[in-house]
Amino acid sequence: MRNIPLLFHPVFIISLCALLLNDFYLKSHYGNILTGKLSDFSGLIVFPIFFAVVFPSSKKWITLVTASLFLLWKTPVVTPIIDWFNTYAFFTINRVIDYTDYLALLILPMAHRIINTEERNETNRHFMTTVLRFGLLGTTGFAICATSQVRHLCKDPIPSGTVFIGKKYTIKQSKEAAIQQIKSMGYDVKLVTSEHPCWYDTTFYYQTDHIIAELPYDYPPGYYSERKTDTIVNVKYKLIPVNDKKVKIEIINVTLTKNDYIQNWRVLKNLSERYETAIRENFVEKMK
Repeated sequence: MRNIPLLFHPVFIISLCALLLNDFYLKSHYGNILTGKLSDFSGLIVFPIFFAVVFPSSKKWITLVTASLFLLWKTPVVTPIIDWFNTYAFFTINRVIDYTDYLALLILPMAHRIINTEERNETNRHFMTTVLRFGLLGTTGFAICATSQVRHLCKDPIPSGTVFIGKKYTIKQSKEAAIQQIKSMGYDVKLVTSEHPCWYDTTFYYQTDHIIAELPYDYPPGYYSERKTDTIVNVKYKLIPVNDKKVKIEIINVTLTKNDYIQNWRVLKNLSERYETAIRENFVEKMK
């Protein structure tokens, strides 16, 4: 591993710390656009440098491969692979399709420059230096693997018929006022706290049951063939204060009255888009 000194480059160290801090703390406590993109930017520094250290011959092309894999990862094309992996693996992975994440690709030229133009002066081969090298390698490998694991409600049983939404909306009122308005609409607001929270991320969320929603057209075969009114079993969401007069509502998922175990990614994508529209029109916009 001739490129070991790259592990001690200050940009790599800062990026690795940012990746770990963001994934294990900032996202869960200060979820916003910045924390949503920070992992992508730092990860696109950490991954190619780590790969160039483990496989020194890859230094000329690893950033190009990283860009290609990142572009592919953020598309529905890999969804069937993720579904297959989650069916058989002992842990699950997840990713949100958000094409604005492609902005993080702007950081890759920096990674390429670090990998290919930095001096290769070997660090001392003292025992503690060797331990630090392997410690950094292990920590980096862990950070890369851990960043894609599912952390939302991972210790709480997810009922069949649950569809991930993952959308955020800003409401021009305080968190307390938003809760009161939901109640004035005739809905309940339950604070659900996990007794066994995930090793990172969501330890609590709000849940509102039995939301009456008018559904949009064009449902997948076997679901709804015409526009109709449905009662959604529940919607799980987070309320994140922006300031004294604004709150951000993050819709995590909805549970449908049709309690099938949905595996087909096209059906899931279809349902996610349509229930996002239904929740936005029948729940969120009534709070604005």
